[in-house]
Amino acid sequence: MILPQEKDKKIVLKLLEERLDYGHSIYMDNYYNSYNLAVKLLERKTYCTGTLGKNRKNNPVDLGSVTQKGRKQIIVLEWCPHRMAILENLLPQPVPTEQITLKIQHNLTKIENFKLREKRDGNPTKITREIIRKECKGWRAKKKRVATLYECKGCNGSPGYCTACFSNVHS
Repeated sequence: MILPQEKDKKIVLKLLEERLDYGHSIYMDNYYNSYNLAVKLLERKTYCTGTLGKNRKNNPVDLGSVTQKGRKQIIVLEWCPHRMAILENLLPQPVPTEQITLKIQHNLTKIENFKLREKRDGNPTKITREIIRKECKGWRAKKKRVATLYECKGCNGSPGYCTACFSNVHS
């Protein structure tokens, strides 16, 4: 004959058989949750959190105490009058890859913050032309402003000349 508590434990273990031993966390209400089930799941590297029926058999007598099994912990506490909860240590042992991940995440946060600051800046950006232009020296002497793409490297100061003025000056 199977006890009702064992039946509940077997149902949960059957439902979770493909998910056990991977470090998953499950959250349960007080219908299937029990202290023995939490111990069994912890042995299979599956973390369990949830409420626990106060009238369940095999509950620890001293509430708020920490029951240790090896290096892992199961905590049963009364979180409000007549309500019990099971908490397990949900933090796995540190792995060196987590430190690398945190450094990468920190660098990404800095970049995002920079972009946000750039967007919040109230000053309009100055629109610059992609091609640098100079004022034509021949037209400037005539007191007219003409922008040109060409400059004379042979003259002192590399002044700008349009094609017509360049041919007039250097012919």
